[in-house]
Amino acid sequence: EALVGMDKLYASAASHVVVLKKIHALREDTDSNEAYTKIEHKYLKRLWCRVELSVAQMFNRVVNEDQLPDLPKNRNPEAIQKMIDFAEIALSSPSDKQHLLSMYKRYFYASIMDELITYIRQGGTIWH
Repeated sequence: EALVGMDKLYASAASHVVVLKKIHALREDTDSNEAYTKIEHKYLKRLWCRVELSVAQMFNRVVNEDQLPDLPKNRNPEAIQKMIDFAEIALSSPSDKQHLLSMYKRYFYASIMDELITYIRQGGTIWH
């Protein structure tokens, strides 16, 4: 339930996304009983991170574009699915997979449609 609507946060014109190149370690001497576990997967090797960054970038919400990690050129949903199938992208919670893929597809195809409409309005007749 927590994921429902999260995509709107990254696509919203009210949002500004800041990419942090380095995250400092949490203090281990915390008084909290809560355990923190370091995630060993690199940022772009996690599905949630890939989706949130891609959606934010598709809608020009990233304020420090110069700090972006290199995203693969092929960002279509089928390529993402293959990366999941071949364990090139990790899932913290496998139950999130379908929701995240649906969210990603919705924004990916919306951006393609926007490009196509712009192309046609500019007089283009052959779409690649």
